[in-house]
Amino acid sequence: MFNLSALMRQHTELIRRTMKLGQFAAGPRPESLDELMATLQGFSELLLSHLQDEDENLYPALCNSPVARLAQTAQTFTAEMGDHADLWLGYHATWSRSAILKDWAGFCAATEEMMERISHRIVRENRMLFPLIDRRKDRAAA
Repeated sequence: MFNLSALMRQHTELIRRTMKLGQFAAGPRPESLDELMATLQGFSELLLSHLQDEDENLYPALCNSPVARLAQTAQTFTAEMGDHADLWLGYHATWSRSAILKDWAGFCAATEEMMERISHRIVRENRMLFPLIDRRKDRAAA
């Protein structure tokens, strides 16, 4: 089963961290990449854990929901955004410390694109999917 409150807290933290990575990407290459690399690693760990929880627990449960709108929304989101873990793993494998040092502009462009994808997914889930779950819980409690 999934814990909606925990997923929402993780969304808040992921958005905070996407903003931090976006700040790095919007600026000049730092003298030392230590803080950037630590930020990337922490983000990666949180994101992959979060996506695994959603992919293994949240979406399967919602896709099988007896509430047609909830199941349909979950199925649509899975089809449209189900590849985010693979996209992140590819990004993270590409942008090692040495790759970032060699191609700061490329790293910045890739980071901005990746942060936009992740932020877009989070915003859609927060605005479209999670309210449907809350309404379902409210009805069950009544």
